[in-house]
Amino acid sequence: MSLVGGVIQDVLPGQGGTCESAPLVSECFPAFLLGQCMDTHIKLRAISNVQVAPGGEGEEPLDSWAVQLDVTLRYQATDHERVAIRASSEGLFVESLDPLPLDALVQVVCALPDGAMCALASVDRVVLPEEAAFVGGLPGLALRFLLMDSQLRGRWEGFLANVQDDHTAAPKEEDETDRSVRKVLRLSRRSSAQRRRRGRLHVRVGQEQENYYTLNVSLGGMFIATARPLPIGSKVAMFVEHPVSSREFSLEAEVRWTKQEGPEEGWGMGVQLVEGAGEGNQEFLRFINEG
Repeated sequence: MSLVGGVIQDVLPGQGGTCESAPLVSECFPAFLLGQCMDTHIKLRAISNVQVAPGGEGEEPLDSWAVQLDVTLRYQATDHERVAIRASSEGLFVESLDPLPLDALVQVVCALPDGAMCALASVDRVVLPEEAAFVGGLPGLALRFLLMDSQLRGRWEGFLANVQDDHTAAPKEEDETDRSVRKVLRLSRRSSAQRRRRGRLHVRVGQEQENYYTLNVSLGGMFIATARPLPIGSKVAMFVEHPVSSREFSLEAEVRWTKQEGPEEGWGMGVQLVEGAGEGNQEFLRFINEG
């Protein structure tokens, strides 16, 4: 069986009507139609605190909130019990002495007040113990959520709304330690501009014995990098292997466009899931997050 290395990318909500700022790009346009739009001009922003949850791509970072949330990190068939100390709409900062590789895919089980919530996330940044000690912070991992269905996103946003209410009701103590720093910590390990917000999936395409890479996986489709794309209109059977449970999920897709110009590493084909935006795709998102 051939394993296909893939790259998964989530999409941030925004404002306006452009590709970069649509209300939710993955709901408006399948990623295979966006091409490389979401992969260009990604800017790294200065972090104001080493203990910061993943934020957005704009000039201003997303709000993040101090929390005390029990989480389980499932990685390479091992469960790691941890505590999340910061939360944002895009992910968590989890206290941990054990670093994980950047862009590694981790299943996060959060103990929310209404029950356990499972979500797949990528390691967006690593803060080592010596780095944290330099500014008086805590070591850990910034984890960025990947594909979420509307129900999962609603649960997380509801949790954040309650956290914000609690912060409003309990003002900051005057003697509370300020652990922020005023400039970028060069020592902090984080994904580069080209690799940020991605993770690797294994995918098998039909009976082919070649390795492929996938880009911009969304609810509607994905881009498969290959030097020999199939003809437009071809139907393909795809099997996505979950990075934690190793279970497979079968998908049917149709080749909608191909690219065979420029550097060969950028060649490939955009495929659209045959199920469209129906229940089959919702099942795929549940599979991604729950395994």
